[in-house]
Amino acid sequence: MHAALADERQRLRTVLDQLPEGVILVEAQSGKVSYANPAAAGLLGYALPHLVGAPLNQSAMMSPYRFPPAHQQSAFRWNFALIHALWGKIIVNEEIVVSRPDGSEIVVLSSAAPIRASNGLITEAVMVFHDITAKKQLEQQKNEFFVVANHELRRRNTGRSRCGMRAQGRSTILTPSRLFKHASPFIPIPPAAHGAWPAPDLLLAVC
Repeated sequence: MHAALADERQRLRTVLDQLPEGVILVEAQSGKVSYANPAAAGLLGYALPHLVGAPLNQSAMMSPYRFPPAHQQSAFRWNFALIHALWGKIIVNEEIVVSRPDGSEIVVLSSAAPIRASNGLITEAVMVFHDITAKKQLEQQKNEFFVVANHELRRRNTGRSRCGMRAQGRSTILTPSRLFKHASPFIPIPPAAHGAWPAPDLLLAVC
């Protein structure tokens, strides 16, 4: 029976090791990382041997590069989710900023939960997370695009109508639906998932 249980654990470990998402397990009694897969180590920027066995406290996880005070809070936010899980809280789809030892920062979407024994006591906590930095950057780029495009459209609409929208006596707010309605017949607009947004001047030039 012990051999079968050991085989089952090894099979589960092999599956977790191959996941593209980061997975971290922390023991409730010691507060130390009992397991981390290679994806977790890569996302957090730590060598796997340094991550496994490390306690969830700031002094142990402090980078040798010594983050400045402004970065220290975000540097350890990822372990806060595990600490909450050790207290019985379930966290679902929380965005966390991770500051890594090389000074770079990424945004991850994480979920954490306690693991209970048959008697209900919390023995471990698990966190699963993946990188959404590219998605957040694209959202920011899109928002900045519409801010600039709205500004340009208001400026050019002064005293006359453009793109079939009258601007006399009021300001025209450029929403994504209006932008696509009036610009797409003239030039293609690439979907957000396939590249950067076109320059606002390029879209407004056709109006």
